[in-house]
Amino acid sequence: MQHQRACTALIETRTKPSSAQRSASPPPPKLHRSKPKGHPHINASHASDALKTRELLGALRASLDRGRGKATNTNAKWEQVCSVLYQVGLEVVGRKEKTNTDWFEANRQEMEPAVEAKRKARLGYTNNPCQATPDALREARIKCQQTLCQ
Repeated sequence: MQHQRACTALIETRTKPSSAQRSASPPPPKLHRSKPKGHPHINASHASDALKTRELLGALRASLDRGRGKATNTNAKWEQVCSVLYQVGLEVVGRKEKTNTDWFEANRQEMEPAVEAKRKARLGYTNNPCQATPDALREARIKCQQTLCQ
């Protein structure tokens, strides 16, 4: 009887981690790490505009003169110059606007029939997976891909 209790206690200690072991184990790895949003881009399309360039240079000189002497070491001075350059650039020339056109909507009339044919072929293959339906689905995929890449 004592031997049986000793074996049971030994098995329990080997299979169940102690509280010290549980706290010492590292936490599980994170599964998702989203990228933080960066700063908005400065609109560089005004770089060839002489008026905007003069305005930018004047604003930069004024801002850098205001902040002169506040930073003590080189790294702090560099951070100050970078932040002033970015802030003044955003104020003077503005932020870059996204110009992505909705290419699906722009070419909807050509693409809609090909996508619809592919969808019907996929439904046919799902409902009736015989020898002819995979071939029809493959042909519909190829035709849809060719239509999209034109």
